[in-house]
Amino acid sequence: MMKTIVAPTDFSPSSLNALNYAADLAAGMQAELVLLNVVQLPVSVSEVPMTESVFEALVDEAKEELEEVGRKLAHRTAGKIKIVKELVVGSVGRQLEEICAFKKPVAVVMGMKEGADLGRFLLGSNTLSAVRHLHFPVLVVPEHAIFHGIGRIGLACDTMDIGNTLPVHFLEELMTSYSPQIDIIHICSSEEEESFAKKNSLLSADNPLMKFHPQFHFLPKQQIDAGITQFARQHNLDFLIVFPKKHDLLELLDKKQSKRIIANTNIPVLSIV
Repeated sequence: MMKTIVAPTDFSPSSLNALNYAADLAAGMQAELVLLNVVQLPVSVSEVPMTESVFEALVDEAKEELEEVGRKLAHRTAGKIKIVKELVVGSVGRQLEEICAFKKPVAVVMGMKEGADLGRFLLGSNTLSAVRHLHFPVLVVPEHAIFHGIGRIGLACDTMDIGNTLPVHFLEELMTSYSPQIDIIHICSSEEEESFAKKNSLLSADNPLMKFHPQFHFLPKQQIDAGITQFARQHNLDFLIVFPKKHDLLELLDKKQSKRIIANTNIPVLSIV
């Protein structure tokens, strides 16, 4: 099956920027790009319901916008990738689940408005209401982030036991296409934990990360926001991967640190549920 990246869009500025990022990423990976726009079923919020003709006009307008976006992205990528345009009617979360179940994408790429809180974005957005159940990597792209290739990836985690959630397939695709350096940023609660993590991470041949020849870095838990922000700037990270402990995506992203990390680095964050 062809490698696929799914990129939902509502044609907002942040969404369109994410589409550009997704197209550039797909071009480098020689992946198919699926543009998804969901026209939600009308819900009457007043005494005057939406008429069928008005709804059909909304669908026609969305079709035109999707075609125009597809043409622009085809020009941007010089026709090097296959671009599939999917316009469906229904629930955003449900349609996203269905297309991901069918396409099995290496990643879902979505935009985030400048200044938005990442945790609340994931909790409150209709588009992302099903993300916790997708089981595919979700790359959240800040509104002004620009794709410059993938030369260095930071992977932040608070446990070395991430084998079950490691996006091995996606990392393998990135290694094949871009050969990036992977930096493991291990969040430690204490010096004892850091010492244990250093010993086990460097000596364990069973660690699934070792196949990517990563570099290991250790960061005190109380310095997570400033530490990761400084690390991202110093090492010119192209994006950050987060593996929240116990497979709970929002356990980390609900905190204020995540908002500061996104705002201060302006790099995409790949979230692994």
